[in-house]
Amino acid sequence: MSRDNFLKDINLWKRIIDKDCGDAFSELFTKYYKPLLNYGLQLVPRKQLVKDSIQELFFTVWDKRSRLSEVENVSSYLFTSFRRTLFRQVELFRTWKLRDQIYFTETLSSGLLDTEQLLILEETDKETKENLQKAFNNLSPHKKEVAFLKFYSGFSNDEIGDIMNIKTESVYNYMYRAIAALKQNVTVSVAS
Repeated sequence: MSRDNFLKDINLWKRIIDKDCGDAFSELFTKYYKPLLNYGLQLVPRKQLVKDSIQELFFTVWDKRSRLSEVENVSSYLFTSFRRTLFRQVELFRTWKLRDQIYFTETLSSGLLDTEQLLILEETDKETKENLQKAFNNLSPHKKEVAFLKFYSGFSNDEIGDIMNIKTESVYNYMYRAIAALKQNVTVSVAS
């Protein structure tokens, strides 16, 4: 991130927390929506859940703006907060899904579902499994996340460590392994 962008972000943040400036908030939201969306989709392959998490993050920033303090790096703060928000939303989603599975199991055992509903459930389950399979690729989640933050979002290794709550040395290790795995896969693909 260029120094001008860095300083502009700090200025926008100060305007948001000091003056309740809606224009500054809107500008910050517009600037970070797509990068956060791309980052979130690398972590969780559920677009609507990621979008909802971005909305939740910015709603919280707006709602608590009078209690927020100044930050040294707005971009890093937003990505870190977004990551936490997204993982909280994933846990809520899992809870809801489990509740729905229990309901459907109880409904099945009581004979309340007809054949059409069963087919819909099977198709939904199949699509969910296919989407999960697509989400898995050759990199582990940490390697994938580190590579995304480094190459697509332009964060430094220290910032990535802060965002992921890991040591900078671990960031270097994940990055090295990710690059090695990518090189190996590219070599295999070309050779095939």
